[in-house]
Amino acid sequence: MNLPLRLYVGCAISVLLVILIGCLSLYTSQKQEETEQLVNHSHQVISSVEAIRNKVFILETSRRGFRSTNEKTFLEPYYETVPLVKPAVEDLKKLVKDNPALINQIEVLGEKIDRLLLFYSGLGDNSGIYDISLRINITENEKVIISSIIEDIELIKQAERKLLSDRETNNKVLRKNTRLVIIIGMFLILIIVCILVFVVINEFKSKLIAYQKKQMESQLKSRFVSMASHEFRTPLSSIQLSTSL
Repeated sequence: MNLPLRLYVGCAISVLLVILIGCLSLYTSQKQEETEQLVNHSHQVISSVEAIRNKVFILETSRRGFRSTNEKTFLEPYYETVPLVKPAVEDLKKLVKDNPALINQIEVLGEKIDRLLLFYSGLGDNSGIYDISLRINITENEKVIISSIIEDIELIKQAERKLLSDRETNNKVLRKNTRLVIIIGMFLILIIVCILVFVVINEFKSKLIAYQKKQMESQLKSRFVSMASHEFRTPLSSIQLSTSL
């Protein structure tokens, strides 16, 4: 294989490697971007679940404060929060629409929250009529419903946190693979470039040696011709001189 052909082959391999590395890097980058979006999605789901829990907490504390004092100012956060609870549950369902198991859990959670709201609406807005035994009974029933809601919320968060952990692990693996692909590709390209440089230098040395050898042969030939011409010229001159005499 002559030098130009070897150079063309080496350059072609280098270009193919660059294209291959680019394609692999693009693929892993896209996968990494998708995984990062899923990670952000999981954080969003967890935040939405926490927001629902906070709303339930506001409902509970408002009603308890009202039962204890019969001050209707305690009900203001309650009435502000009630219209926000169901939309928050629906928004959460939309966030996890690709996860049927979580949707089922959220639907159960929504039913329990509806039950809590119905329970509160049945209590009315006059806690002064509650005697001690009724207050205790209301508080016990409230605890049962709230505990069930909190348990479901924790289960949903636990399931989403597991997804989040898996996605973060996958994201780390993709980042590592991306770096590995780039490093290996650059290493292979460097090896090919070094080989090409080595081949070019060796070829240059070979041509230089051949050129120097040719030059030496040419010089020796010139000297030989010059010497031979001198040697033949001297006797002929002597003969010509003798003939003239």
